[in-house]
Amino acid sequence: MRPHISYKIYFLLSISILVLAIAQVVILNKDSTTGEQLTKIYQNLDSVDEDITSLNQKIASESAYARITEKATWIGLTDSQKMISLTSPLPLAFSDLKTP
Repeated sequence: MRPHISYKIYFLLSISILVLAIAQVVILNKDSTTGEQLTKIYQNLDSVDEDITSLNQKIASESAYARITEKATWIGLTDSQKMISLTSPLPLAFSDLKTP
């Protein structure tokens, strides 16, 4: 003997399965869209990393000693070969300040 299940229960089960199926489609669609956005963000991040690497190389190139020397010569600065000592005696002009 088979238990008798009313049509109302079949109807409620069918509706609940339909609602769950629709909810699954909506959730999967949202996950898919989020994944695409995440992919775009990672692509932008890779592009920014490449720009940073390029700028770091440019900074290293521009701050090299030879480049700085070249720019200094171009604007008229000269390389002074004069030796300066911090421990040398005071110039003779300062010794005239003594009172007799």
